[in-house]
Amino acid sequence: MNLELDVLLASIYYLMTRYARRPDRRVAQAIAEHLRMLEERGDCDSAVLRNAGRRLAAQWSEHLDCGCAAGCPEVTGDPHRTRVKLH
Repeated sequence: MNLELDVLLASIYYLMTRYARRPDRRVAQAIAEHLRMLEERGDCDSAVLRNAGRRLAAQWSEHLDCGCAAGCPEVTGDPHRTRVKLH
């Protein structure tokens, strides 16, 4: 599937917003897959976007691997807000 870059980015934004509102493993998997698509795009001239896709896909995959993508135990305050390690 070769989505237009703006459609791919909009999809990633939507999925991340949806996950922030209600963590769900399937949504986390979709985020990781869409970020990999961003990294692998041959027509993306932005090394910054491709690098962000690579790094964020790895982080979301790590989040999935820890088994807590549907509600990480590192919840602070609001049970709908999950801390995700970004660095």
